[in-house]
Amino acid sequence: MQGWLDKIMQDHAFLMTQAINPELVVITNVALDHIGLIQSIEDSFKETSGAVKALKRGYAILNSDDPMVLRMAQFISPGVQKRYYGSNSNSYSRKNGIYYEGKLILERDKLPFKSSHFIENTLSAVAACIALKISLKNIKKGVYSYKPLERRFSILKHSPRIIDDFAHNPDGIQATIKSAAQSTPKQLWILCAIRGSRGTEINLHNAEALSHTIKELKRNENCKLKIRIYVTSSSDVVDQLNTVKDDEKAIFLDTLNKYELNYKFFENLEDSIQDMVTKAHDDDTLLLIGAQGMDPASEILQKLI
Repeated sequence: MQGWLDKIMQDHAFLMTQAINPELVVITNVALDHIGLIQSIEDSFKETSGAVKALKRGYAILNSDDPMVLRMAQFISPGVQKRYYGSNSNSYSRKNGIYYEGKLILERDKLPFKSSHFIENTLSAVAACIALKISLKNIKKGVYSYKPLERRFSILKHSPRIIDDFAHNPDGIQATIKSAAQSTPKQLWILCAIRGSRGTEINLHNAEALSHTIKELKRNENCKLKIRIYVTSSSDVVDQLNTVKDDEKAIFLDTLNKYELNYKFFENLEDSIQDMVTKAHDDDTLLLIGAQGMDPASEILQKLI
């Protein structure tokens, strides 16, 4: 099975880019997103950099804050212009918004998303638009009028605040938790759905990301936040293709135990949500994260609230 997956993934980005022959390629990061199709972060780098290698015209837009993305500059063809966004570039973000050549062009308070990882994604889009000579006026109009997709830091309720996000890989988990913590005054509830039928490795990395992020928040002397952790297999809502296997559940929970984190495990998603909603206070934040196992959360909430 793994050999078959390896063949599918091999040179996938290179071949797709070569076939499309785009005018522009944007590389945001190198991450363990599709673990199971790749075996390591170096494999991810190799496959992702294929998009840059195959680009023969136009622009390569690279994230200057990701060292592995910066390494891809060596693969850019002579006929391709490279542009950067992030630190030490013309396009960057600050607390109050997104800047270009020292001028504030997008105010943070007007952005459809205000969490750090979504601001980074917006910044990459801005850099791409500037490279394509789209006017700053049209960039601003496009960003400000954007309607958020479902399960992308979606606010399902305001009191208590309930946030739903598709965070399904280590980078997404880390960024989403930190973003939720920044705007939570007292207590943050985190409900994480284990990834079903995706293997032990992605669940190991996800559990480590969850653990590292919580430990980091607790080590911060300025953080007075109380954090409660819930974990679910979502057995009541997933189909056969997304069922959490015993070894997946074991490695996820064992990792939390390794980091000495207190948590509550629920077999069913509805039970976990009901328990959180019943116990949370109006000024708390409830963060729902995970892939398919968390998809039905908004429907369940409509029944419970």
